[in-house]
Amino acid sequence: MESFDYYLNITTLPNCDTTEFVPDPRSDFFAPASKIFYLVIYILLFIFCVTASSFLFYAIIVTRKTTISILITNHSIAGLMIVFMSFLFYYVAVANRANWTAGWFVCKTEQFFQSTLLMVTSFTIVVMSCYKCKAVMNPTIECSPKQKNAMLVCGLIWGLAIFFALPYIFMSGLQKNWYTCQNFCSLYGSNPTFVRAYLICVGLFEYYLPVLVLAVTHGCIWWKLNQKNNVATNAGSHNLSAADDEGSDELKDKQQAKMLTAVALTFIILLLPWNNLNIFSLLFFHLNVDIFMHLTIIAHILLIFSIFCYSAIYIKMAPKFNEVMKGTWFWLKFCNK
Repeated sequence: MESFDYYLNITTLPNCDTTEFVPDPRSDFFAPASKIFYLVIYILLFIFCVTASSFLFYAIIVTRKTTISILITNHSIAGLMIVFMSFLFYYVAVANRANWTAGWFVCKTEQFFQSTLLMVTSFTIVVMSCYKCKAVMNPTIECSPKQKNAMLVCGLIWGLAIFFALPYIFMSGLQKNWYTCQNFCSLYGSNPTFVRAYLICVGLFEYYLPVLVLAVTHGCIWWKLNQKNNVATNAGSHNLSAADDEGSDELKDKQQAKMLTAVALTFIILLLPWNNLNIFSLLFFHLNVDIFMHLTIIAHILLIFSIFCYSAIYIKMAPKFNEVMKGTWFWLKFCNK
């Protein structure tokens, strides 16, 4: 096939059946070194995330199932799926950014799956935080509801995420630039304002509303825990056994609260660039494409790194998971020094 030359002034439309699009060689983004650099980062992140998730799943399997552990499993499954999809992102955003080569089906579903998984992770973190907040604010509630109920909550999370992300399937499609024979996968619709409004709503549900809920719930959690600690310190106790029981429960609450707060902060900090860039792309149209794509890939790398951080936090800060891992060869070899 003939190659399209960027330096030619096109006066007539090329025959795209015989003309092959070639990326602009003047763009530094397409330099082989850049592609290799990003590929190495994605491979390393993939290895770290899969390893950490495998240890986490092992710890979950060998410990008693609780509501929090079921929600952690749901969170980790969605995160691991995001990690596997990262290579698809690399393929379409780095290796072949200028020309879509992944086909019609991937174009239709890639944004849908990505948005669904991101909402599952954010919704699950919110549910865990709300559950812990309710348990701390009202200790008389049942702290270990049936596993069936926890599974139903996970199903509801996936259902809501799919519902909110479903319009992506109908709005995504392939478009061809007949002047350059490029294929683009983009969002389109009869009303561009509606498309823009939908994307803003997705950003709200994926990140900004969960951040607001997390800020409120964790503020309430730590306010209540500090209040309990102050009351116990001021009042004292003549019943040592009762004091020990209360101290044990309070310690457990604080350990779980620290773990969930660390997860929430990881979510807020590491996903901030990704979501802000998406909003900026909707509000500001005159952006340097190459710089924006570099920033987008860096933000996506931080998003993938957050998956590793979640697993590491769960393993390190959940007492039961930590005890299980301390008995493994890997922990004794590398972490117990």
